[in-house]
Amino acid sequence: AGGFGFPGNGTKSAARGGAYMLSVTGPEALQFNPALLSRLDGHQVTVNTNLHLFAAEFDRAGNAPYSEKGSFDGDPIDNAAVQAETLLFPAPSLYLSSDLGLDDFSLAIAAYGPNAVGHRKWPKDGPQRFLLIESEVLEIYYSLAAGYNLGGFRFGGTFQLAQLLAKFKTVTSSALGVPDENPNDDAVTSLDVTDLQPTGILGVAYDVNQSLSFGAIYRFPIDFVADGTVTTEFAPCGLAGKKPGMGNNENCEDKNGGVGARLTDDTAKFKVSEPDEFQVAARYAHLDGDREIFDVELLVGYERWSVLKDYEIIAPGPVEIQLGNSPTELILQPNLIPHRWKDTYSVRLGGDINLDEFLTVRLGGFYDTAASKSAYSNIDFIAHDRYGIGFGASIYAGDFDIDLGYLAVIYADREVTDGDVKVLSPLQADNSNNPVANNGSYKAFNNVFSVGFTYRYDGARNAYTPRVTE
Repeated sequence: AGGFGFPGNGTKSAARGGAYMLSVTGPEALQFNPALLSRLDGHQVTVNTNLHLFAAEFDRAGNAPYSEKGSFDGDPIDNAAVQAETLLFPAPSLYLSSDLGLDDFSLAIAAYGPNAVGHRKWPKDGPQRFLLIESEVLEIYYSLAAGYNLGGFRFGGTFQLAQLLAKFKTVTSSALGVPDENPNDDAVTSLDVTDLQPTGILGVAYDVNQSLSFGAIYRFPIDFVADGTVTTEFAPCGLAGKKPGMGNNENCEDKNGGVGARLTDDTAKFKVSEPDEFQVAARYAHLDGDREIFDVELLVGYERWSVLKDYEIIAPGPVEIQLGNSPTELILQPNLIPHRWKDTYSVRLGGDINLDEFLTVRLGGFYDTAASKSAYSNIDFIAHDRYGIGFGASIYAGDFDIDLGYLAVIYADREVTDGDVKVLSPLQADNSNNPVANNGSYKAFNNVFSVGFTYRYDGARNAYTPRVTE
């Protein structure tokens, strides 16, 4: 949750502000704590969809070496704050479990993704273009899990294959010297990569009695080394975009940009790391006979986001361009987009109130510390301090649970004056003197709407009955 995603994956978890490890009531235990699968009876199927309505704003600060008048006098960047395109992004999940007719044991399978916003789109010619124009990032966990109970001690594990499908579009500079942000040097660079890596989750839990439980999980890290392609669209009047035979001072009105420059090899490799994670939780349930009246859960998490140093993009190249009438090959340097994130901590508190056998209401909230340092703030993933509050309900109709939830994710505003993310120039070896691209003010907010359904077959019970059985 601390970096790319948010707490609250799934409808019940979103409504409880992410405080949903020991309170889990269905096969989604596979991701929250596989040890808790051992509590499930019969056969169960859960389908959830989180719908993210994400809004972000960036107002770049500083002086632009290039102005629209063509001068190079360090005029202030003249722009209104730019906003990300707002749209509903769905994050669906599917879980199935079965006790196979055995006591104290259950298996589960699932396909789900993180609780995250995978699509962002910003103006192609905006002042933020050197950070991001558009991204489409999907991550899917194909999962197989088992949980076992031995005298109140519960153990479980989830084996996963994590699939990454990523597309990024940003602007790099095709200038052969220090870029001055002249639009004629803009090179719209698109990356399209995919990878599949193993990972997993280990979980333990202990039921002191029917009212009190403790648990912990460990999620393994993932190191993606994704392969794919890179394409570049050069500006028609830039040095790298000139047509063969076109001199530097000739009129350049041709709209077929890039005909004078091409990548001789469009293969690319993208490296990014995701952290391991440790969570502990405690839960109290208030009982009236064999019925739960309410419960409260406290969860504390730690994520080692310091493993994310850079986005590393390797494209063999080289680039063939026209300098006057002579073709020239220029070596492409590896693109390192610095992040230098730090480890994060999360505190979550939430609970259910079971009003009767037909209705449960829930409420919760969380606080996540920032993963990104001020100097490496970016609009690709806005990883500031975050607060969240969620609420929702479940309606029980026979063997069905119908779940509704809402989670508001509130980001701390940030003003960056010490930015160290520079305009990228892949055609030059040293980008250290390039203009800073990430100074300015950042604002963001995320609305998460969630709906879910669970079908319980062959004696499976809903949340109104105690989580812990004799």
